[in-house]
Amino acid sequence: MLTLENRQLLAAWPATVKSYEGAQFVTKVRGQEQQTNLTYTTLSGTKVRKVVLPRWHDEGDILHWLGTVSVRFRSGHWRRPRTS
Repeated sequence: MLTLENRQLLAAWPATVKSYEGAQFVTKVRGQEQQTNLTYTTLSGTKVRKVVLPRWHDEGDILHWLGTVSVRFRSGHWRRPRTS
C-alpha cells in the first residue's frame, strides 16, 4: 500500500526527469531565476552530463532511490559543487 507522500513522489518523477534532461536547470531563488548548466565539455570535446538520473521504470526502485538521495542531501553527505 502506497502512502500519499509516495504517490506524490511517483507522480512528480516524470517532471523531475524532464527538468534534468535539458541543457540547463532553472530555479527561482528570491524571485530571480538562476540557470545551472547540466553539461560540461571535456578537453577532448565530449559533452558530459553533471546529473544522471536512473532509468528505472519500477516504482519500488524509484521510491527507494528517491528516499536514499533525499535523506543524504538533507543530511549533508553530498554537497553540490558551486560554480560561478
